[in-house]
Amino acid sequence: MENESIDKEDIPDRRPGVSPHNNWVEILQQCTDLVLVPERSEKIIDMTLMEMGISGKEVTLTIVDQAAMSDLNSQYRGLDGPTDILTFRLADGPDEAFDGYLLGDIIICAQVLKSNGNMAGNLQKECAMILIHGALHLAGLDHQGGMEEGEEFFLIQERLLEKFSSLWGDDGLVDEGRCDSRG
Repeated sequence: MENESIDKEDIPDRRPGVSPHNNWVEILQQCTDLVLVPERSEKIIDMTLMEMGISGKEVTLTIVDQAAMSDLNSQYRGLDGPTDILTFRLADGPDEAFDGYLLGDIIICAQVLKSNGNMAGNLQKECAMILIHGALHLAGLDHQGGMEEGEEFFLIQERLLEKFSSLWGDDGLVDEGRCDSRG
């Protein structure tokens, strides 16, 4: 059997069953040191993407432990140890046209995020910030290309964090009852 090439027109522009006005977020919980409230977490990612003009796309959010994040950080960035977040965008750059419905992956390290949140004094806010941060990267924004680009990225991030405060402020994003207290 010969390999058939896939015509670009055969690739759907959004996940079947997903409104063209919303994004679909799948959460994969690979560790229980930090368990996010799915509905609020999904909404923050969706609303961030919508603010950036992106709709009808699919995103995967994966919560991993330090060992898994260390492996990923080493493999993809050549850095030792875990980081709080890695984002994998399927399009190569912010100017790349990507017509498929799969936008990319956000991977969060539970233990690093908890540590950062505890140091900042507000785990709920830190969780919201990191979800917005990842979604902005999926939207094609970057903060490592220069001072001006970095300033713009973080200004947008802060504006959205404030705008979405009702999603993380009162009841929060972390499902404390389902978190493993050892983490």
